[in-house]
Amino acid sequence: AVVKSVVSTELARKIAASFGLVCFDTLTGFKWIAEKIQQFQDKGDHTFVFGFEESYGFLSSTFVRDKDGVNASLLLCEMASFYKSQGMTLVDALEALYKEYGYFSSQQINIMFEGVGGMDRMSALMDGIRAEKPGDFAGTKVVRSVDYKLDDTGLPKSNVLRFFLEDGSEIAIRPSGTEPKLKLYVTASGATEELCAKRAAMLADSCRALTTAG
Repeated sequence: AVVKSVVSTELARKIAASFGLVCFDTLTGFKWIAEKIQQFQDKGDHTFVFGFEESYGFLSSTFVRDKDGVNASLLLCEMASFYKSQGMTLVDALEALYKEYGYFSSQQINIMFEGVGGMDRMSALMDGIRAEKPGDFAGTKVVRSVDYKLDDTGLPKSNVLRFFLEDGSEIAIRPSGTEPKLKLYVTASGATEELCAKRAAMLADSCRALTTAG
């Protein structure tokens, strides 16, 4: 099994599936990935292979239950050595993944809510988006949405909204737990790098407009 946070790229799910692996989602925070590792061991139903989250945390072992930079550095060196033996750089390897599974472009947008009433304004905005969910982003239809606060997702309740678009792109929205900041995660999918980057920029603009309207 591969484990990732709900705001991390769906490219990982496509890669995992091609190798016969199951990809599980968790809430943001490596403690939830560690919890899945323990569940796998307790139940004996899956073998943990790799876990990661959008904010640059990686793990490929079970004896560390947190993001492990030493482990990630070792993997990076191993990859560099392997691909060098194939006459490839790491950039070449990444490009090969994109060509096989499609291009993905991810970015995070932070919307600050300053002042003494910042947290209240941010909460009101989340409530408004939850009550009247957008039907599209940048003209692309939302085909499915998940509310991790109200829907039965099998995960602990969390103030996160996730929107899946008909072109394979995705938007996730959640408030920061420590400061008056709304965090939006945009993942665009496209047939080419140029189209993907253009799509990501359009989606980002649409997200900014949604969170600043009114």
